[in-house]
Amino acid sequence: MHYASIGITALIIHIIINRQELNRKTARAEMLKTGQVVALRYRYFLLASICYYISDITWGLMYDHRDIPELFALIYSDTVFYFIFMLLTMLTWIRYVVSYLDKRRRRSKALLYAVWLMF
Repeated sequence: MHYASIGITALIIHIIINRQELNRKTARAEMLKTGQVVALRYRYFLLASICYYISDITWGLMYDHRDIPELFALIYSDTVFYFIFMLLTMLTWIRYVVSYLDKRRRRSKALLYAVWLMF
């Protein structure tokens, strides 16, 4: 439970700090039309990091009960989701940084391709 409590605290702080960005009512199509791609990419990063925190918290809660054999498959699948969400967070962060810097050069494209390859 101690491991999960750190994740719960981090998730609460994450939501408090970014509540304005998460509460926007603007739709995706409207954001793309008005050129707010940077805000859209940042929102994707925030949602991916929330999924990562939730996966981390559930892993911590289930790992406390690892002596129950029926939970082995769930713990393993949550571990897989943990790493998928970790890579998804990295991918969305890099996409946000590239769109924020607005660099359409080889280095930015190479960085994006490297992260997609890792994903």
